[in-house]
Amino acid sequence: MAAEKLTRARLIQLIVVLIIFLALVAWRTWSFYETRAQQQTDMTNGSAPSASTLCNLNLQSCALESKAGAAVTLELSPLPPQAESELQLRVSGLPATVVPQGTVEGRDMYMGVIPLVFTRQGDDWIASFQVGSCTSDKMVWLVNVIAAGESYPVLFDVAK
Repeated sequence: MAAEKLTRARLIQLIVVLIIFLALVAWRTWSFYETRAQQQTDMTNGSAPSASTLCNLNLQSCALESKAGAAVTLELSPLPPQAESELQLRVSGLPATVVPQGTVEGRDMYMGVIPLVFTRQGDDWIASFQVGSCTSDKMVWLVNVIAAGESYPVLFDVAK
């Protein structure tokens, strides 16, 4: 294929396309960090969980409402959570016939996906797990419990 001559019209076309791509990248980056900053502000203010914020298990147990109106409570112990030590997640408020499933994964960096295996204890479901340590001063973990087709995402963090 022979090289084509770079004319003034082609140069202007390339510059316009480059400006459009740079504007799209800048807009996407700005909107992503604006959303992330709002979520961080909502969590540090201790506001109730909503579609845009997640409950923090370090601060309290998390009472979440199912679509049917039932209260499902998630509680982490021991507090404060330590890396590479046994942690327990207690889920209460589920019907006895509903067996929850879940995973734990890093929210800000990939540390693998840890499956949660729940066992029944009285009226509650208990899952034991460990999280790895990280070189960061604080690692934020996302717990996602799925029961009866509904998802219950919550956060907790482990300090170094």
